[in-house]
Amino acid sequence: MEDSHTAVLSLAPSHLESAYFAVFDGHNGTAAANWMAENLCKRISKLPTFTTETIIQACLEADAELIRELPEAETHGCTAVFAILERDNKEADRPWRLLVGNLGDSRLLVVRPGVAPEQLSKDHKPGHDGEESRIKAAGGFVARGRIDACLAVSRAFGDGAYKVNKELKPEAQKVSPLPELVETRVGPQDWLFLCCDGIYESLTNEQAISFVQDHLTRSHDTAAILGDLLSHVLQKGSKDNMTAMVVQLKDGSGYAAEDEFVAGEWYEAGNEGFQAAYKGNCDLWGKTVEEARALWSRTKADKDKDKDKDKDKDKDKDREKGKDKEGEKKEDEKGGKEDSSSSSEDATPPEDVRVPPSPLLKAKDRNRKDEAAKQDDRPLSWFAAMFGGRTAAAAIVTATGLDGGDGSPISPKSKKK
Repeated sequence: MEDSHTAVLSLAPSHLESAYFAVFDGHNGTAAANWMAENLCKRISKLPTFTTETIIQACLEADAELIRELPEAETHGCTAVFAILERDNKEADRPWRLLVGNLGDSRLLVVRPGVAPEQLSKDHKPGHDGEESRIKAAGGFVARGRIDACLAVSRAFGDGAYKVNKELKPEAQKVSPLPELVETRVGPQDWLFLCCDGIYESLTNEQAISFVQDHLTRSHDTAAILGDLLSHVLQKGSKDNMTAMVVQLKDGSGYAAEDEFVAGEWYEAGNEGFQAAYKGNCDLWGKTVEEARALWSRTKADKDKDKDKDKDKDKDKDREKGKDKEGEKKEDEKGGKEDSSSSSEDATPPEDVRVPPSPLLKAKDRNRKDEAAKQDDRPLSWFAAMFGGRTAAAAIVTATGLDGGDGSPISPKSKKK
């Protein structure tokens, strides 16, 4: 598991009305992603104001500290995408200022009603304009779309071995720790989607957002929805790290929940890496593989029951529609007979429009606790959910050596494991 994530609902005490969300996609090891997930937010929260200059400086300093403190950071690195949400109420319908920073190829999309999702991050690849020229100026080369024929991203934290030219500034090295920043405004009707590249290896941006949107019409359990998304991506053949996060700007006090283990499906694939990672995820939660598999069987049975119930409801609706249409037809025929002198043509019955049964499972909402309300009594508080230990796909994803995050659930009182 090489990637990690951070979700902080309030950057108190300095920025009480601000929040921070981030996804870090590691490569060559876990050290850089885990360190940044733990430490970058600390630096950002201490900034007096959130400006392009102060955020860039915080990132450069964090990268230097990472390489200085961790020997593994010579070879370990991570991409990053992060969002800083600051409520300044300058616009009534969009009270939040959104700052997005990214290095590498992790992505952030903002989803607004009635328009296509907008990608606010920019993929940084070695062959892109500006990136390749910097790499060559620093003494490197690009081959097979990789720096020195090895690294497939051109901006990242860590990767100290690519940042050794003492005559160049950090941002001018072969691998740059300089984030690209974008600012916009968002309102309570909008939501954010953060992910690493394992998601869009198999899905386009539009397909990933459509998957989440479709499921949101049937459930408010965003953690379970993202678990289903990662299962879907894995089944489509993605072989890279996978972490996804949804951030909704709404009252999340009813969403907070205690830590919960939800098992993923066990595949008899003969893959030792899968089995070892599945067991490791179980060990993290104090479960045996047998207990996890039994729990998954019960979860699947519940989903199948929900699916059958949805099918029955759709059939009932279809029958009721059929009765209504038949009644309308008889009324039309009766009216046609009574008024036959006025027209020699038969009345045309209205077109029969069927409502197709839903192909999606109706996710079962979990019991929520109200404890979060005690911690955050603002009228409109943060509501975040991400793939992690609470999701049904956790064991599936980590079991192939891919990464679904560090297993921590999201609530206002969540802590990193």
